[in-house]
Amino acid sequence: MAMIYRVKDGPGDQSASEGHEITLSTLSDRLADYQCHFLGPERPAFNTSAPGDYYHHVIVEVCEKDPLSQTFDQVGFYVIAGLDAAKSGFLYEPTHT
Repeated sequence: MAMIYRVKDGPGDQSASEGHEITLSTLSDRLADYQCHFLGPERPAFNTSAPGDYYHHVIVEVCEKDPLSQTFDQVGFYVIAGLDAAKSGFLYEPTHT
């Protein structure tokens, strides 16, 4: 399972929300209208010189156990371009079977 995090501007682990587990297939379906950019193997920090109080970014952590795909083709962290954290609630909705 991949993990989704909402992230504030600023340094360190305190800038990220608690992670939310989701399958990569569900995540890929929900993000069909967005681009995901690979950032690297380490959790990224945004605007470290100007910490913020609100979540602005949404990142995805893909682990070694996750099946890679065209969208998520490497293990590590991705940012979802153009998706403000305040509008990311649809990623957290339960999966209906």
